[in-house]
Amino acid sequence: MTAMAERLRYTAAEQFWYVVQCFAFGAGYFAKVPVKKALSEVGLAQMTGAEQFWYALRCVAFGHAYFAKVRVKKALSEAGRTQLTGAEQFWYALQCVAFGAGYLAKVSVKKAFSDVGIAQMTSAEEAWYVVRCIGFGAGYFAKVPVKKALSEVAQIPAPGYSQVASTAHGQLPGPAYGQLPGPAYDQNAGPAYDQNAGPAYGQAPEPVYRPTSDPAHDGLHPGPAVMPQPGQAPEPHSTP
Repeated sequence: MTAMAERLRYTAAEQFWYVVQCFAFGAGYFAKVPVKKALSEVGLAQMTGAEQFWYALRCVAFGHAYFAKVRVKKALSEAGRTQLTGAEQFWYALQCVAFGAGYLAKVSVKKAFSDVGIAQMTSAEEAWYVVRCIGFGAGYFAKVPVKKALSEVAQIPAPGYSQVASTAHGQLPGPAYGQLPGPAYDQNAGPAYDQNAGPAYGQAPEPVYRPTSDPAHDGLHPGPAVMPQPGQAPEPHSTP
């Protein structure tokens, strides 16, 4: 957990530039809000009351916050954390039509995710991030609010962890109806039985002696041994 906390902590330079961006009419804070919204939708963060208010207000302004959230959700889906809805897929594709704006904005998000170890950038994304950083550091400045949002997350679980929880009871279910995994078992059937083995630990059955009449031995003496047939229950032992 300590190693994860160290990765989520953003650097002093990122802290400085985030504050500078916030001086510009709160631009840094407003850029962080859609990131927190996307993280909250996948269960990785929780928005404050102020963040919820400003997200709703920015969505009123021609859906600006929603479009920014879509790019974050796209990066999260590529990291195996969630899946885009049909509407999010449509609006992301539409943003990419506008000179690749959606893709280029997603690149900075992926860079922030790669910094904390929850995603891996492709070669194309790394190249476009460098190109955007050459343009007056636009790629870096877009990454800073994302790193700020990630620094407010306590811990990020492994991919797919949120899907393990039960939607009915909030418990961790097993593979089938909450039962422990194991081999297929028929409750109406008994345990596996080896017909060639005896009733105890696979040993050979003991012979059964059938008494016969013999006047010389007062009427009874052990007769010939009779071995049970495979699959046949052994007869009870008789006293000679």
